[in-house]
Amino acid sequence: MNSAEILPYRRTLGKEESDALWGQLKGRWQVTGGYYYPTELIKAIPPRVVVFPADAFEAAITPEVLRTVLSEHGVRRVFEFFEFSGGPEYEIDLALLDPCYGSSGELYCTSAAMDWLIYASHENTITFAGEWLIEAIQAKWNNWSQHVCH
Repeated sequence: MNSAEILPYRRTLGKEESDALWGQLKGRWQVTGGYYYPTELIKAIPPRVVVFPADAFEAAITPEVLRTVLSEHGVRRVFEFFEFSGGPEYEIDLALLDPCYGSSGELYCTSAAMDWLIYASHENTITFAGEWLIEAIQAKWNNWSQHVCH
């Protein structure tokens, strides 16, 4: 008998767990469940948050590089939360992470430590929060400052 390939971990969050984690996101990163930085309603982006055009970011930092950055900081699993309620939200293996806006709306990604956040928006931007994550991205992307959204 041949060995079957082991599939990456993916678990659907129950409603109570999802609600509790959303509460933690709100407390830690002031995520409201709708939009995050940037929006036209929020003029000032906090110092621990940086926003890039998604196309520029993806051209410079591939999903593989981003996963490596996260892995180097001990991240193994990621929570995925979506703008539109009612759909499933997940805890996934880091290997499955590909943060981009999709049919479930705005995407929020973090780990159980909640010391970082990635937000992919419908405005073709990708937002990063968390000092160590921002510093790691800056170290991997030489001209990152030329692409920051203000």
